[in-house]
Amino acid sequence: MHDETENNLIQYLKKFKGKSGLYIIKVKPNKLHILEDISMKLFGYPPKSNIAYVGKGSCLKTTDLYSRSKQEMGWSNFEGATFMKKIGRYLGYKIEDKKNILARKNTREFIIQTFDVECIEHKTNESLLAWEREMIIKLKSCLNSNKNNF
Repeated sequence: MHDETENNLIQYLKKFKGKSGLYIIKVKPNKLHILEDISMKLFGYPPKSNIAYVGKGSCLKTTDLYSRSKQEMGWSNFEGATFMKKIGRYLGYKIEDKKNILARKNTREFIIQTFDVECIEHKTNESLLAWEREMIIKLKSCLNSNKNNF
């Protein structure tokens, strides 16, 4: 069942290869208490919405929407993916654990069981960075703390 969930996620994300846009990571409806715990432990305040994180992917080979969202959903190490790093820290891992295969696997499994991701292609001339910032504020994402004024 777990492999099927991972495969379905990868198939969804592949639709965004070579594209620019935003990825919105939100907690699954029955897991809101986990997002509350993460936010309280990492930042000391409860979340203001069910949105955990908003990020962007640019139309470049290694930073397109597919690659960035896949990294944040657990296919990365703790150094490159901000959301994954924060979840790893919540689970008790340190950035030095980036070569720890079990830490990465456990973090990915936790992310996939707890969060969903939605990708939105960028189709306007608006700055991708400005759109990301606007959506962080509008959606009240709680784990983008270093990018906003909450």
